[in-house]
This record gives sequence, structure tokens and C-alpha cells, in this order.
Amino acid sequence: EKAKALGFLEELAKASPLGRGAEPTEIAEWVLMTGGPKNTYMTGENVIISGGYVYA
Repeated sequence: EKAKALGFLEELAKASPLGRGAEPTEIAEWVLMTGGPKNTYMTGENVIISGGYVYA
């Protein structure tokens, strides 16, 4: 809450290549896909969901 009040999250979102933060459903869809019954082979991966921010 404090980061939101200071405007930190908005500045961080603007700095990403997509120019916005993730919607909760975007993260939830990935979690459901990797934790669901269709994922039968992927194990122990580190996935960065950053909207390209890490590579910018």
C-alpha cells in the first residue's frame, strides 16, 4: 500500500516495454496453466513474468 501511495508502482509500470502493469488475471492464467492437469512435463522452472521490464 505504501508503494502505491507514493506512486512507485505507476512509475515502474510506465518503465516497462508494455507501458503498464500486469492485470491479476494475466498472472492467474499463467499459474493455472502451469499448475493445471495439462502440464504433465514442466518441472522446476523459473519464469519471469515482467511484461519485458527485465529485458528493457
